[in-house]
Amino acid sequence: MRFKIFDILFANEIASKTYTLEKITDLQNQLNSLEEKYESLRQEVDCLKEESVELTNEIYRLENSLDARIDILVEHNRIIKNV
Repeated sequence: MRFKIFDILFANEIASKTYTLEKITDLQNQLNSLEEKYESLRQEVDCLKEESVELTNEIYRLENSLDARIDILVEHNRIIKNV
């Protein structure tokens, strides 16, 4: 009888520890999954930043090109009107 009481007491203790270990393992798996998602999103953000810089540079290049063409047209029209 004495051993049955210990078995019952320790069974609850063991079940509790097993549940805790399973919970810890589950949480560790979730953490690993979140870390993988974070790394993937970080890489995507880096890629988008690079594309943003390239796009901004292209916009400035086009703006400068348009300004130069406008200057050429203004100068050309000024010459024609002066003649």
